[in-house]
Amino acid sequence: MSVLAPDTSALAGAGGGSVDITGVVKRFGTSTAVDGIDLHVRSGEFLSLLGPSGCGKTTLLRLLAGFEQPDAGDLAIDGTSVLGLPPHRRPVNTVFQAYALFPHMTVAENVAYGLRQKGLRRKRVEAREIRRRVGEALEMVRMGEHAQRSPNALSGGQQQRVALARALVNQPQVLLLDEPLSALDRKLREEMQVELKLLQSGLGTTFVFVTHDQEEALSMSDRIAVVLDGRLQQVGVPEDVYAEPASAFVAGFIGKQNFLPGHLVQPGVVRCPDGTLATRATDLPDGSAVLAAVRPEAVQVTAAEPAGATNRVRGRLAGVAHLGDTVQRVVVTSSGLEVLARSPRVAADPGTGEVGAEVWCGFAPEHVHVFPSTQTPGSAP
Repeated sequence: MSVLAPDTSALAGAGGGSVDITGVVKRFGTSTAVDGIDLHVRSGEFLSLLGPSGCGKTTLLRLLAGFEQPDAGDLAIDGTSVLGLPPHRRPVNTVFQAYALFPHMTVAENVAYGLRQKGLRRKRVEAREIRRRVGEALEMVRMGEHAQRSPNALSGGQQQRVALARALVNQPQVLLLDEPLSALDRKLREEMQVELKLLQSGLGTTFVFVTHDQEEALSMSDRIAVVLDGRLQQVGVPEDVYAEPASAFVAGFIGKQNFLPGHLVQPGVVRCPDGTLATRATDLPDGSAVLAAVRPEAVQVTAAEPAGATNRVRGRLAGVAHLGDTVQRVVVTSSGLEVLARSPRVAADPGTGEVGAEVWCGFAPEHVHVFPSTQTPGSAP
């Protein structure tokens, strides 16, 4: 993959605006799509709203854009409330999942559309200003040579770049993006993730990005806000959301996770069907029904029983998958639980490669999180 850093100097004038969402509620009939969310987005930040379909993240984005109005709460940009303002009077622009380019217009005309809607052609000199800014926006997304082409003659990735240029040419304080990469194939999507982050960093514009793809959120965001059933589950930098999940849902939704049911017999000790596990500290009372959670990359599969203070669970190797530089193993324990383990190919124990072999799963106590069993684990998409 070859990604060039875009030249954003020409369009970096507006800067990024902060966003304050305070007690916002949005209902559709008897259904509550957004349920009292409080969230502060910092100026110039790339924040991702992450969650499963129907969790309320797109509704929240539409509230910020002005396409919906909240039933309660306040929305402010740079400290000024935007409640009641129509979309064109808010210092924001939106890039949708469907790029919504006008097929009867050229690429350049599509990018210029928003400027013309703002009335910049009322003076003769402003026609030149439109051409200049459109040209700069297209060069920024490396689409200058396609200015006179029809959107129908462009690839999906090229259309995505044009949609970005159309949104950014207005120099919004906040850019709202509703799963704009979901229609692209995996390779192009990964390339565009890098380009989009470089673009945001160069512009200094505040990006609020909606996605259900946890890998996308982890790779691009300054912070992630995890949403479920219209409520925030956790807000933090990617490293913390991944390594320190606040709930079983977050633990399961962000990356892969093994959940082992059991009971807390004393602080830091969980008794499971396959043995007793030492865990991280928890403030849950003794006797609580819990879920012990451990990431696949923290699990080591060995032919011999692990020594020392490492947790150990015995089972049968049920499957091996080779994922390039990573080896993935599925171990079925004596109680019937499936434990997923991932390790670098160079670190994998060669004695565990045969399906059906008796093996051990070992993992350190500090990698085991404990959640109440009443919490529902999320499933990574």
